[in-house]
Amino acid sequence: MRYNRTVAGLVRAVILGLVGGMLVEHAPAEQKAESRGFRFVGGEFLPMGEIRLVLVPMQEGEKRLQWSTSLGSAISFPVTSGRRWDFWWVPQVGIPVRFAENQPLPQQEEIREVRLDAFLGVVQLRGDNLPRAKAVVLAPYGDPGPGEKGHQPIQRVDDYRIDLVVPAGFYSVWIEPFNGARSQRVFDKIRVEAGKITKLD
Repeated sequence: MRYNRTVAGLVRAVILGLVGGMLVEHAPAEQKAESRGFRFVGGEFLPMGEIRLVLVPMQEGEKRLQWSTSLGSAISFPVTSGRRWDFWWVPQVGIPVRFAENQPLPQQEEIREVRLDAFLGVVQLRGDNLPRAKAVVLAPYGDPGPGEKGHQPIQRVDDYRIDLVVPAGFYSVWIEPFNGARSQRVFDKIRVEAGKITKLD
């Protein structure tokens, strides 16, 4: 959804807040105060998805409001001292990944460009010589794997040849076999670089 200083108060936006599992809709009032914001660029290598901005609570119990925007669109907010946002990539297939935390509004420029290719990378697993899978999982290097205590999946899809979007870093690749057998680690300590596609056979 496209926002700017001129039309921010005229276009109805759906602002999502999760409060105790309840979905809340907000229609922002006309904005007359000074506003600043972000434009997300550099994500042409990513699969279909959207960017989600989550307001970081300043105190316990505060609503975690969420805004969604698309690649290339600007989104702006009234200037409010001390408020910060977490940035998430929400793919159409897979699980949302947070790629930046506690981001303040720009101090100087009206709209700050945030390059997704400075934070996120993609893994593609062909799986030609691997067992049929019901899930392909990317987990941090050293993770014990699916089904084990302490497992923390960063990305998960239900088949091979589906792009897995994760923040840059080192990962292990796991598969959960379709026949219900124990999960297998098929690649270990792969490096995912921001802005690049890592292809695995």
